Amino acid sequence: MGTFVTVLNVSLPQQLWIIKGKLESEGIKCFVKDELTVQANNLYSNAVGGVKLQVLEEDVERARVILTELGYIKEELVTVDLLTQIDAKTLFIPFLKNVNVINRIIIITSVLVALVVTVLYQVFKPS
Repeated sequence: MGTFVTVLNVSLPQQLWIIKGKLESEGIKCFVKDELTVQANNLYSNAVGGVKLQVLEEDVERARVILTELGYIKEELVTVDLLTQIDAKTLFIPFLKNVNVINRIIIITSVLVALVVTVLYQVFKPS
């Protein structure tokens, strides 16, 4: 038996019944996780992360294609945030490799400011 993987989260179980039927009609075995918990009390939905539609691991790509075609999953470009970009670009600096990214930014900024101030002082120093 394969492992089930979550492909869609919704707030209420009723939202998944038609979607589940569509996937099953395409031959994709589905499981709805936390359906009964949310049916017992709708306010539990946020606490458990919503009702989850799960499919077998080997059917994930087919299910995502179908859900995208139906408009339940929006195709969005994944954009990497600035902090992640800075982290990736500063990891190669040997003495900063083990420092967290925020402290790396502070150290690099401080060194650059000191360098600029030193250069400006040398250029404009009083004679």
